[in-house]
Order: sequence, then structure tokens, then C-alpha cells
Amino acid sequence: MRRHKHADVIHAWAEGYTIEKLHPLSCDPKHGFWEPLDAPMFFEDREYRVKEGQDIEIAQTYEVDNFL
Repeated sequence: MRRHKHADVIHAWAEGYTIEKLHPLSCDPKHGFWEPLDAPMFFEDREYRVKEGQDIEIAQTYEVDNFL
């Protein structure tokens, strides 16, 4: 099983950190503004981050090869 693109951000949100989503500018999609989210959806084609200024400690994660 492959790891989700936003796994670290998802774990941070579950631990109570504020998550932001990038709203790209139409003239330059690599730039834009970051908006705080109450309930992020974590789409793989979007960019998310932990709000700047928060110290973040992510618990160690493990790859799972098989589900029974």
C-alpha cells in the first residue's frame, strides 16, 4: 500500500494542528494565498500545509504491507 501524499499533514490535523490549503493565482498557479481550513478534504491534486508558526511533532508512521 502506498503512503497518501498528505499523510504527514493529515496526522498533524488529527493531532489538533491548523491546516491551510493553497489557493493558486490564475496567472501563476505556483503562487497564491494560504487559507486556514476547519475540515480539510485532503484531495491529492491540492496543496496543504501545517499553518506556519506551529511547532509540529509527528508520531513515527509505518508502512502496512497487508491487511487481513
